[in-house]
Amino acid sequence: SIKNENMNQHHLQFGIMSIKLKTPTIKELRKKYNSLRPDIRQLGIDDIIYGQEWFLKERIQKAKLLIEESYIPNLREFAQTGIPNSARPKIWSKIMNINELTAKDYHYYYLLITQIHQWDVITDDLTRFDVQDCADYAEFFVFEDTLDEIMLAFSRDAEIFNLCTTLVHTNPLKSDHRISKDVTVLKNLTTYITTVPPSGIVPYHRQAIFAAPIAYQYTKHEELYYLFRSMYCTYWYKLHLISTEKDSILYLSIFFENILQRRRPDIFYYCVQLGIQPLKIAFQWMFSAFVGFLSIDQVLYLWDRILGYNNLELLAITSAAIFIYRAESVLQAKNADEIKDIF
Repeated sequence: SIKNENMNQHHLQFGIMSIKLKTPTIKELRKKYNSLRPDIRQLGIDDIIYGQEWFLKERIQKAKLLIEESYIPNLREFAQTGIPNSARPKIWSKIMNINELTAKDYHYYYLLITQIHQWDVITDDLTRFDVQDCADYAEFFVFEDTLDEIMLAFSRDAEIFNLCTTLVHTNPLKSDHRISKDVTVLKNLTTYITTVPPSGIVPYHRQAIFAAPIAYQYTKHEELYYLFRSMYCTYWYKLHLISTEKDSILYLSIFFENILQRRRPDIFYYCVQLGIQPLKIAFQWMFSAFVGFLSIDQVLYLWDRILGYNNLELLAITSAAIFIYRAESVLQAKNADEIKDIF
């Protein structure tokens, strides 16, 4: 009874992925991501060129006007070419539709934190271990306590299951979703829990890294939490979802292989000939949205574009672009270990 609505009869056979899914052609990508073409200035590139300081000032002024306007389509269009660091928190919050937190939002978060101190969940040790692993990165060690609180609160938030657009757990909260909408009932949440953890998402390795870059943007834990929750339930959960729908990790894996095979088949086949599949290297980049692999400023600029275009395809496109950028080094490699060292 399984149906694949994204079936594609034509499939390149040299990669790992054998599922046949439709992915955009290069021509379609050029049209869709038109604002990323080389003749359009981009934050993260043109603003760091000597003599181009005016460009950043111009972007900051435009960002202020768009924040006052608060029209999400215009904010998304602006994000497609990068957001100034000073304007990013407000623009991200407006794009994710969490402009101003209410007293109810603060109270809800407070009750989640209260639950952390009142009772343990069997998955708490997994969550804490993942946070400690994230804190091993030099960029994130200062946020260990913050991330510990955010991720434990996330695991207890029964709203998560409702906010994700696709089911992410085999044991949903059934009819008891209603309880999380009334913050007063959270005090007796243990009576109603039908999943472990209550969020419905079992902790996995490198889950906390999706919250870590946001910690650079927000000082209040509540603001950090709600933005992280919104981004996770809109985008990041798809990276551990087994599905053929667009933006799932399966789709992105096939998309990456198709782009690289079509644009630079010589690189792809050379890697396979040496006994290493390009996806074996790129998968971890996409699975973590490049956190831990790019510098923080580059991660934030990449996430600007993801919010701007409102999809995860750029993870696959960026992965393929990195391979193509390193093409000369790859073709000079003598074995699989040398290719791994390149990346």
